[in-house]
Amino acid sequence: MICPDSTWQTSSGAKAHGTVRRLDAYGHEAVCKDVTKCCPLTADGDPEVFWTTHVAPDDEDLEWDLLATEPKIIQQFVPGTDIRVTIVGDELFPAEIIVPESAEIGLIRDHRALGQAVDLLELDEKVRRTTLPDEVRDGCLALHHVYGLQYSAIDLRLTPDRRYVFLDLNAENTAFGWIEQRTGYPIGRAISRRLLAGPRD
Repeated sequence: MICPDSTWQTSSGAKAHGTVRRLDAYGHEAVCKDVTKCCPLTADGDPEVFWTTHVAPDDEDLEWDLLATEPKIIQQFVPGTDIRVTIVGDELFPAEIIVPESAEIGLIRDHRALGQAVDLLELDEKVRRTTLPDEVRDGCLALHHVYGLQYSAIDLRLTPDRRYVFLDLNAENTAFGWIEQRTGYPIGRAISRRLLAGPRD
């Protein structure tokens, strides 16, 4: 399991723009996403989420200064298939998420946004159980445990040449029901068992 060559976190629009320019200079595409789900609300009271989105240094529609309203992650874009690894205690539930190109929304590259924009039933067969190589599985567990977590969701990207790239780790407020519903993984039961077992030493 490897990491993208470049990952930056900032609440400065100028620094975000500079990072995207540097990536572009080296021939890399960039994506931008929110660090946290604690987002400001729109006038309608809905969360104003900045989904994982392709950004370019000459993007005339992007107001870089507005990125400072919430911390953002700028990351080198990694092509491939999304893998969500839900971990409860020592149990791993890896799922492959394949979004058809016809469901993409402009420059947005985030299956969570796509799920809100298209009929979720259309994606049922695109979320399925998968297996991980031992070294990737061990790496996910090691990362999970080094932070002392009992629940986490790790996002990976499986590249066309079969490399697993770590994107981020979500440690709270991460929904699992949609994966459980579409894969049959007993994630809820695993959480219940962990809660009933009580605190670990």
